[in-house]
Amino acid sequence: MSALMRPVGPRPAGVYWRRRIVLLAVIAVVAVVGVTALLGRGSASAATDKAGSGGHAPLAPSPTETADTTQGPPACGPDTLAVTLTPDHRTYPAGAAPVFTVTLTNTSDASCTVDAGEASREVLIMSGEDRIWSSLDCPATENAKRMLLLPAGGRDESAVTWSRVRSEQGCTQGLPAPKPGTYTAVAKVAGVSSTASVFILK
Repeated sequence: MSALMRPVGPRPAGVYWRRRIVLLAVIAVVAVVGVTALLGRGSASAATDKAGSGGHAPLAPSPTETADTTQGPPACGPDTLAVTLTPDHRTYPAGAAPVFTVTLTNTSDASCTVDAGEASREVLIMSGEDRIWSSLDCPATENAKRMLLLPAGGRDESAVTWSRVRSEQGCTQGLPAPKPGTYTAVAKVAGVSSTASVFILK
């Protein structure tokens, strides 16, 4: 202890005191740096554990996880759908049932969807101003819905038979039979109507 407090050597005592002060300062700096490094590692490890354990630092979702992929083709409408009705004959003898072909055509450059089921597709028969028959008055339940995906320029055809009876909404029975004469028929799908087709019953 006396040697430390009373440095001995050929040089003046002040030289030895300065060397000891510098050495102690270096030791103190190294100690501070070491403690700071240890504390920094501990904080980083704690933050990593907290984020990985589902705490208050969740990772942001990637764009693919939040992207909306539920959109599909739009519904066919007046601007994209053409409806035509064609009778299988121009004139029908007594007892012959007219058969109409309903054709749906996508006139756009992209696909669209349409319900062509019997609950959404109507064939209406008129005689002048007299409403004779509608396929919606008494529709079949097994084909009530038929969703179609029509590609650009795509077509769908379905046949509708009229058994030469009169109908009313609610499927009323016992109505008088239509008489021989000239009739018109139109088809309606998705708010789009065909032009009227004329035919004759004998």
